[in-house]
Amino acid sequence: VFFGGAIIGLFIGFGFLFLSRILHDYIQQAIVTLIAAYISYLVADSLNVSGVMSVLVAGIVLGRVIHHDFQDHEKRSFVDDFWSFNVYVAEAIMFLLMGVTITVGMFSDNWLAMLIGIAAVLIARAVGVFGGAPLISLLPGVERIPFGYQQIMFVGGLRGAVTLALALSLPLELDYWWTVQSIAFGVVLFTLFVQAPVVSPLLKRQALDNKKS
Repeated sequence: VFFGGAIIGLFIGFGFLFLSRILHDYIQQAIVTLIAAYISYLVADSLNVSGVMSVLVAGIVLGRVIHHDFQDHEKRSFVDDFWSFNVYVAEAIMFLLMGVTITVGMFSDNWLAMLIGIAAVLIARAVGVFGGAPLISLLPGVERIPFGYQQIMFVGGLRGAVTLALALSLPLELDYWWTVQSIAFGVVLFTLFVQAPVVSPLLKRQALDNKKS
């Protein structure tokens, strides 16, 4: 599923990369990137492989158009602004759907599942950051990652629109879909109201430490 989606995204990305080079109007090139995202997901989903990976890989390939092939700064700026707007709209829609979908019953019936989900996410993040950073620092030519940066990486692992999109796309026929959706909403709310407010003070403290050093 994972590699299948990546392969499809690779082929579609290169196909639309060729198409974007034929077009000279930057508005058309921006629309090509949008169409590529939709088609890569639809093709991957129809073949029962990861649509998310397909879109991700296609986006990485098409990123070359924005950052390497476009010599005109106006073209790069337009495509960047185009996708920034799309991201803003998509995130707004996701959180609006969350507000419409969330109920008091999620907290009263699935509060324990939410707490377990939040704990699991934090533990996985801690293992990945605090366990992985020292190993990465052992690689030749790689500088040691300061502990302050590791703290920011840990707290900055925020979940939002993607988590909501996956949770809201669960089929109702799936066993325990209500519990899974409740866990996802709980993790997102924890991210918004607990983790996010901590990021700014950590960044300011790290900036002060850098000035002192």
